[in-house]
Amino acid sequence: GMHVRRLLKRQHKAATTIQAAVRGMHVRRLLKRQHKAATTIQAAVRGMHVRRLLERQHKAATTIQAAVRGMHVRRLLERQHKAATTMQAVVRGWAARKEYLKQHEAVVKLQQHVRAHLACKHMLAEYQNVRRATIKLQTAVRSMQVRRRQKQKHLSATTIQASWRGHQQLIKYKAIKLATKMIQQYFKAFKLMQKEQQMYRSLRSACTVLQAAVRGWHVRRLLKTQHRAATTIQAAGRGWHVRRLLKTQHRAATTIQAAVRGWHVRRLLKTQHRAATTIQAAVRGMLVCRLLKRQHKAATTIQATIRGWTAKQQYLKQHQAVIKLQQHVRAHLVQKNVQGFYQNVRRSTIQLQAAVRGMHVRRLLKRQHKAATTI
Repeated sequence: GMHVRRLLKRQHKAATTIQAAVRGMHVRRLLKRQHKAATTIQAAVRGMHVRRLLERQHKAATTIQAAVRGMHVRRLLERQHKAATTMQAVVRGWAARKEYLKQHEAVVKLQQHVRAHLACKHMLAEYQNVRRATIKLQTAVRSMQVRRRQKQKHLSATTIQASWRGHQQLIKYKAIKLATKMIQQYFKAFKLMQKEQQMYRSLRSACTVLQAAVRGWHVRRLLKTQHRAATTIQAAGRGWHVRRLLKTQHRAATTIQAAVRGWHVRRLLKTQHRAATTIQAAVRGMLVCRLLKRQHKAATTIQATIRGWTAKQQYLKQHQAVIKLQQHVRAHLVQKNVQGFYQNVRRSTIQLQAAVRGMHVRRLLKRQHKAATTI
């Protein structure tokens, strides 16, 4: 009895040690295979999720970029349209002012020509009147001189012509008059001198009036020409100053518009960049949370499957070992015909196996839990 118990204890220890070694080897191989399979599955799943995430982010970024570029293009077109409209308005206003100035100058020139024509007509009428009066005066003087002397008529006609011709003719007329006075008689010369002096005074006053009229007409014509030239020069100078001022204002407005547009574009780009960054961060966070949830579910499912399969394999191995051990024990007890002792040994063996199996199962569960936690 004691030897049988010792032998059974040794056999049980040897079987337990062999089973523990074999089970440990199998469990380690199984864990390595499961770890490799889980790593491969996780890598494939993570790559698939990352590719999907990158595709979604690329699509979202492409959509945002298209929207932003469209908005920029529309705003740029609106600004260019406004700038073109403003430039057209400025150019049209300048063209209208230029056309108005040309028409005004044409009207002024036309008015000047009309006024000059009317003045010429008026001066011609005055000249005709003066000429008629002069002719009548000459006719009266000539008739008087014809009644007296034909020579005196010739001299008076020469004197009248000399008064028309100017100062030199007047000097010649005086010389001829002095020569004529020396030839004539003293008495007739004295009377003729008085009459001729009266005639000369009247002619001189008439010539003075005619010269004043002609000189006034020339002065008015000269003043009109000077006024026209001064107006043309002033218009050219003012136009040049206005064009220079408009160019300076246009350059300043262009510079200010470029600076303001650049500032608005930079501010808009910063705002859009911040908005895009915030949207991308939110979307990435949401996608990462979803990916982590899916990975956690997949890992939980894989762990549950692996644990169930491992428990089944362990249970089958333990069941086979128990069957073999029971066969050996039963054969030994049948050979010795010790039914009572066999029952006691069987009970103790079962209790010991249950304790050992419970210990192994707990150790295995701890290792699997550690491996799952690491995965």
